[in-house]
Amino acid sequence: SESLLGIPIQAFAETVIGFLVFGTALMMTGAGKFFIDISFAACGTFRGGAAKVCIFASALLGMMSGSIVSNVLTAGTLTIPVMKKTGFRGSYAAAIEACASTGAVLAPPVMGATAFVMAQFLGLSYAEVAVAAIIPALLYYIGLFIQVDAYAARHRLRGLPRAELPSAWRALREGWYYLFVIGLLLFMLLIMKRESHAPFYATALLLVINQAFNRDKWTWATVIRFLEVNGRTFVELAGILAGCGLLIGAFSLTGVISSLANDLLALAGDNAWLLLAMTALTSLILGLGLTTTACYIFLAILVAPALEKMGLNALAVHLFVFYWGMLSSITPPVAIASFAA
Repeated sequence: SESLLGIPIQAFAETVIGFLVFGTALMMTGAGKFFIDISFAACGTFRGGAAKVCIFASALLGMMSGSIVSNVLTAGTLTIPVMKKTGFRGSYAAAIEACASTGAVLAPPVMGATAFVMAQFLGLSYAEVAVAAIIPALLYYIGLFIQVDAYAARHRLRGLPRAELPSAWRALREGWYYLFVIGLLLFMLLIMKRESHAPFYATALLLVINQAFNRDKWTWATVIRFLEVNGRTFVELAGILAGCGLLIGAFSLTGVISSLANDLLALAGDNAWLLLAMTALTSLILGLGLTTTACYIFLAILVAPALEKMGLNALAVHLFVFYWGMLSSITPPVAIASFAA
C-alpha cells in the first residue's frame, strides 16, 4: 500500500489524469495560439518586446499544460524566430524561452503533476499548494523580465511595430471562451474545492463551446488523436510514478529516510543555511537525470524530513526542493529544456 500503489500513483489516479486531459484539450482546440496572440498584443511594442512576449506566453501556456518541453516546443516555434528577427542572438533567444518554460511548472493553477503529489505528501488541499506557489512564481518571472529588459536596453533593441502585432480585441473575440473555461476551473479548485472533478467539468465545457463557436470544429479523427495523445502521456507518467512508488516503499521499509535525514542534520549541525545549500545542490544533481515530478518525489522523501526537523515550514520546504529540482531543466550537462529550445 505504500509502494507501487503509494502516494505518486494515488495522486495520479485522483487528480493528475483530469488535468492532463484538460491540458491536451486546450492545446488541441487552439489555446496555444490564443495565449501567444494575447501576449504579442500586450507586450510586443515594449523594448525587447519579443522576449517579453516569450516570457508572458510561456507562463500562460505552462500554467495550463505544466510540461516544460512541450511548452518550449509550442511557444518557442513562434517566439524564438521573432526574437532573432528583432536583434536577439539565437542562443540568447533560446535561453530565454527555456527559462520561461521551466518557470511555468511553478506557476498555478496546474503546476504539472508535481503540485498534486505535493498536496498528497503534506495532507493539504491542492488549492493551498497552488496559492502558496503564487509568490515564488511571480518572483521568478519578475526576475526574468528585469533581466530581459536590461539586456534589451544595453543592446538598444526596439519593440515590434504595432502594425505587425495581432489585435488583442480580435484575439479575445475569437478565444473569449478559453478565459471562461479557466475561470470555471479556478472557481471549482479554489472556491468549491472539487480538485478531482474540476478539470473534467472544464474540459467538457471547453469541448461544447469549441463545437458551438470555433471555426475549427473537432471531427471523429480529432477525437481519436485526442485519446491517443492522452493515452501515451498516461502510460509514460504511470510508469515513472510506479517506479518512484517502489523506491518510496524500499526507502521507508529499510529505514533509509530517517537515517539520511539524521546524517544531513549531523553534517549541517545547527546551521539551517548550510543544510539548505546542501539540499539545493542535492536537488540540482538529482534533477539532472529525472523528470521534475520524479525528482521532487525523491527529495520529498530523502531530504525534506531533515529540513522539517530543523523547524522549517513544511510547505516552504517542499516548494524549495521542487524549485531546485525544476531548475535542472536548464542546468548543464543535461538541460532538457535548453536542448529543446
